[in-house]
Amino acid sequence: LSRVEMKDAAVLGLLKIDILGITELTILRTICELIGWAVGDIYQIPLDDFETLRGFSELDVAGVFQFEGDSTKSILRQLPNLSFEQLVACVALSKPGPAHSGSTTKYIARARGDNRIQTLNWHPILDNVTHATNGQIIYQEQVLRIVKEIGNLSWTDTNKIRIAMSKSQGESIVEAYWPFFLKGALDNGIIQKNAVVIWDNIKTMGRWGFNKSHAVSYALLAWYSMYMKRHYQLEFYLARLLKESDELKK
Repeated sequence: LSRVEMKDAAVLGLLKIDILGITELTILRTICELIGWAVGDIYQIPLDDFETLRGFSELDVAGVFQFEGDSTKSILRQLPNLSFEQLVACVALSKPGPAHSGSTTKYIARARGDNRIQTLNWHPILDNVTHATNGQIIYQEQVLRIVKEIGNLSWTDTNKIRIAMSKSQGESIVEAYWPFFLKGALDNGIIQKNAVVIWDNIKTMGRWGFNKSHAVSYALLAWYSMYMKRHYQLEFYLARLLKESDELKK
């Protein structure tokens, strides 16, 4: 076989690997060349650089990877005391899963100091899983741990939920596992009313939720991009113009 469609590959049991052609990597390499850096020097950029954080706080995001969209800018505008970890969360919070479940709004409210907002910290496992995200579910990895450790689902079923979240297959795929999750939650001391609240947050992630590793990677590229924009503005814009010029020649 020389070519197989994506869905057919899954049916055949073939391994499918998405290799993203991210233009931002080329642009960052060009900036490094313009300022006399080796590409590897970019990894020395500190993740607490004040000027970079100020760029995000001021919404100076034109040309900054992943942060130009209206939803992302809206989240940035509302988050106080920005940090790199919050930028990682911001990438995930802008996706349909957290947005439709209400987790995005609740995360922001808790970040702004509103302790009246409901969290999912009713159980030691839940507290451990959601403590760093203001008691909300925003990453795929959180869903997987909760359905496995609270719902006692098998690894096979847990993986099927992961696939549904990563492919925007909708709530209906995830909803089929509710009876199994409820039984596990009750066995682990979660009352049904609270299990329903947890599940409502989980199933909405089927509309498309990000995994944290993906969010970290995107936030890191955005951080490098903003660092260059704030410290090497001329080279930042020149690299982008050169890339656009190359695209027009094709």
